[in-house]
Amino acid sequence: MNYIITEEQHQLILSEGFKDAVESRLKKAYDFTKDVISKAKEQYRVSFRFALTYGAGIGALAPAVNEYLAGNFEGLSESDIAALTLSAISIVFFKTKDSVGVYRDMKKNGLLNELGDAVSFTEKLKDRTSKILNVLGVSVYQALDVLAFSFLLPIIPAILQMLGNQDLDMVALKGLLNSSYITISAITLKNIIEKLSEKISPKKVSDDVNDELDLNQPPESDIV
Repeated sequence: MNYIITEEQHQLILSEGFKDAVESRLKKAYDFTKDVISKAKEQYRVSFRFALTYGAGIGALAPAVNEYLAGNFEGLSESDIAALTLSAISIVFFKTKDSVGVYRDMKKNGLLNELGDAVSFTEKLKDRTSKILNVLGVSVYQALDVLAFSFLLPIIPAILQMLGNQDLDMVALKGLLNSSYITISAITLKNIIEKLSEKISPKKVSDDVNDELDLNQPPESDIV
C-alpha cells in the first residue's frame, strides 16, 4: 500500500532529521569532553569540570590535540593524554589560575616538554579555528570567543544542508535553537546563519524569522 504524506508532514520529517543530525554531532562532541575529563581525573588532581561549560566547543577541538599527542609522543597513557589536552586548552583559552597546578602536576610527572608542545599545537589550532569562524561571519575578539563558537564546527554540514533545502527553514532553525548544547543566544546564532546563507546561497533565512522566534527571550541554557 502506498501512503501519501502531506507537505506539512514532509517538512516535519525533514526538520526532525535535521534536528537529530545536529543533536547527534553536538552530543558526540560534548561526550568526548566528558570522557577526556574522566580519564584525566584518574591520575591528576586538577579539576577540569570547568570544561563542561563549553563542552561541545571543547569536544570539537580536543580530538585534534589528543591525536597530535598520541601520534608524537610514545609511552603516554590515556590519562596523560587527556590531562595534557585539557591542560593545553585551559592555558590557551582560559588562562586560569589552575595553570599553576597544571604546571606542577606536569613537572612532577616529567611531562613539561609534552605540555609545551601541546600548548603550541593548541595555539595554532585556535588560530585556524578563528579563521574558519571569520569565514562563517563570526567575529572573535579573544581566545574564549573561539571556544564559545567552536561548537559550530561539527554541525556545519547540517547547517549547509538546511540552507540548501527549500523545504527546511523556520522549523529546522527552531530545532537548532532548542539544542541544550548551544551556548550562544538565539539572535546571535540566527545572525550567523544569515551571514552564512548570504555567502553560499541566494536562499536567505527569511526576514520574518524575528516574528516567528521570540529572540528577546534567553536561550534554554547559557551553559552546557
